[in-house]
Amino acid sequence: MSIMADSLYEHRIELNEAKAYLSRASDYLHRHKCFHNAPVMSFFTLQLDSQVPDTWVKALDGLSLHELTDIVVNPSQYDASTWPPRLAALLLDGAALRASRTALSMPDVGEFPISLHQLKGSTRKKRHESLRLAQLIADLAENEQCDTVVDVGAGSCYLGQILRCIKPDLNYVGIEGNQSIHAGAEQRNQQLARSKHATPTERKQLKVLNARLEL
Repeated sequence: MSIMADSLYEHRIELNEAKAYLSRASDYLHRHKCFHNAPVMSFFTLQLDSQVPDTWVKALDGLSLHELTDIVVNPSQYDASTWPPRLAALLLDGAALRASRTALSMPDVGEFPISLHQLKGSTRKKRHESLRLAQLIADLAENEQCDTVVDVGAGSCYLGQILRCIKPDLNYVGIEGNQSIHAGAEQRNQQLARSKHATPTERKQLKVLNARLEL
């Protein structure tokens, strides 16, 4: 998240360009979701490897472990003409959509709210990512005169909790399909409401819905 936020700030990407990129990325993930929409262990326990076409296995057979890793990162260095079309699309389109891994500078976004430091799972990495993404969204909302943010796949609602602190007048609605994660977000809501470190604004309850959206 922080890499995308840094990149948007550094290069001043126009909103319509960002929308176009997200549209292409969403389409890519949907087309190939059978290979990524499952935890790593489920890939084996549910025998998802059986969904890999035989033509793919034949095309990749004989490659070393190093080559199999490298072909994901640098597919253009290999002869794609021998690959099945869908395998070529998976590798080449994925490489084209990959965001830069170089951390870039961005404007100072202030301090992470003290009250959120106390919450379970508030790691340094999570604070870094969430604070910068929240500031990016707050700026976009102001520029586009939006008064509501809908966070699909809200998880534990770190983003909403920070948005509530840095832009209290922005309405936030989180949608999370996993019932246990949703319950954790509601519990965190209650924990913040009781925190002695929280301001009245930070104690305001977030709206988090337990719902599943299918593409």
